[in-house]
Amino acid sequence: LAYPLYERARDLGIKVLQFHKGNPFGTENVEQLRPVDLQRAARDFPDLVFVIHHLAMPYFDECVSIATRFPNVHLALSATVNMAPIRPRLIQRQLGELLATVGADRLLWGSEAALAGPPRPFLDFFMSLEIPEDLRSGYGYPQITLDDKRKILGLNAAALFGLEVP
Repeated sequence: LAYPLYERARDLGIKVLQFHKGNPFGTENVEQLRPVDLQRAARDFPDLVFVIHHLAMPYFDECVSIATRFPNVHLALSATVNMAPIRPRLIQRQLGELLATVGADRLLWGSEAALAGPPRPFLDFFMSLEIPEDLRSGYGYPQITLDDKRKILGLNAAALFGLEVP
């Protein structure tokens, strides 16, 4: 159903398409927010970039699997980092998994500031974030580096949109 839109986007020179997946608002059916429909599109349109927002929660594992297999799928951390104050361990585990499987180069910052308030507390959390030793040794997750954080906070998005950052 969406293929004509993807083709038209390509014709117009639009190369980055973003998708709200997961995080249902209200009483909608959560299964309609699964990211699995993007697998075929990512395979059939390798010249387009598909950005999945919210890590498709509660379909995190499916989202990671898709991004791991399709290099033109990028993941936006929108709404995910907003869980930091109440579930910091979850965020550490998810970021560890993302760094180990997808890599920092395809992760994008998203704060949901319009809904969650000023982004400063989430930025402060993110800048101080480390992957704990037990997650690194137990799951083989890498430590998040300052370079990873710079990429996630904006350098990756700039690259996607062809912007040079001094």
